[in-house]
Amino acid sequence: MNNFAYRICSNGNLVVKESPNLPDESDTVYTFCETLPIEIVNLKKEQDLKEHNHEIILEIKFKVKEILNSQAVSLGYDDINSIAKYLGYDNQYRLEAEKLGAWTALTWITLEAEQDRIIAEGAAISVENILALIPDYIA
Repeated sequence: MNNFAYRICSNGNLVVKESPNLPDESDTVYTFCETLPIEIVNLKKEQDLKEHNHEIILEIKFKVKEILNSQAVSLGYDDINSIAKYLGYDNQYRLEAEKLGAWTALTWITLEAEQDRIIAEGAAISVENILALIPDYIA
């Protein structure tokens, strides 16, 4: 019995390569998965999609943190977390820190809702599509 190598393409298609030896990826030629029973394909596609989305979500979180930190640094803070020391009492930075905090919360809420929607649809998450939803910071 031959082994199979699977891959989810960026367009969402599952492709499979049948091979007894599973050669190096560089010379792998994939064919569309219609050659497999549909229940096996669906299970593997779901597993690959789950793994893909998990990896993409980690990448998105990293990039969002970079964007949030960059905005905070541009306003003179060490990072986005440093705004916390200016919240909850009257000081000259409180209003700006509250705006940054509200923007940070809105950013995470917006992106997580979109990620949840995409996952519920059984689709692949795209870093670019999610990051495009980050709301503008209004000083």
